[in-house]
Amino acid sequence: MVYIDVTKEELPEIEIKGKYALFTDLRVDRRTVPDGMYCYDLRHGDDDAFPCTVEEQVKVNYFGAVLMAEPLDFGGKDHIPVGYEDFGFTGERLNTGQFMEKMERFKAEGVFEYNGFHFLPVRSFDRKERDMSLKDISKYLCDARGTAVGRMTYDYDKFYGGFRGKYGKDTPADIFLCLENGKEYIPCENKLMEYTKDREVKKEKAR
Repeated sequence: MVYIDVTKEELPEIEIKGKYALFTDLRVDRRTVPDGMYCYDLRHGDDDAFPCTVEEQVKVNYFGAVLMAEPLDFGGKDHIPVGYEDFGFTGERLNTGQFMEKMERFKAEGVFEYNGFHFLPVRSFDRKERDMSLKDISKYLCDARGTAVGRMTYDYDKFYGGFRGKYGKDTPADIFLCLENGKEYIPCENKLMEYTKDREVKKEKAR
C-alpha cells in the first residue's frame, strides 16, 4: 500500500460540503500533514467513481483523502454523507503551502461561505439606488435560475447569517461578489438575483 508525503505533492483542489480542500486518491502518511491542516478519508459506495461519506479513517472501499484548513463537525457521528452535489474539482492544483496561503487570504479578505459558494460583500446601495423604483432597479436584475448559484438551496436569513457571522450584525451590505463566477448578487427574499449595474457602468466608462 502506497502512502504519500503530502508536503511533496501538488494536489488537485476540490470543494466538498461547501469547503475547499486538497484531494488525493492515494493513502496519506498522517505524519506529513502540516500543522493547521486536517486530513480525512473518503469512502465510496456502490458507485466506486464517487465518494459517499467523509470519515476520520477508512480501510474498506477507500476512495481517497482530503486535506482541509479547518476541522469538520461530525456532530457526534462517525461519518458525514456526501452527495453528488457535495463534491467537485475546482480545476486548480496546489501544494499544501499554496493552499494554506489561499485560505489565509480568504480569511483576511473576509470571504464567507454559503452552501458551497464563497462571497465577499461589495457595498451597500448608494442613495440613488435606494431611491430607485422597483421598475428602475429591475433593469439591473437578472434571474440566476438555471445557473449553479440559482440552483442552490437559498434562505435569506441564513445567507445574511453567514455574512454577519463574519462581519458582525451591524455591518451593512446589499451587494455581494461570488468568487466562483465573478458576478455580483443581491440577496432578495426568495432568491439571489444577479446585479449588473456595476458591470454596466464599467462598460460605459471603457467606451
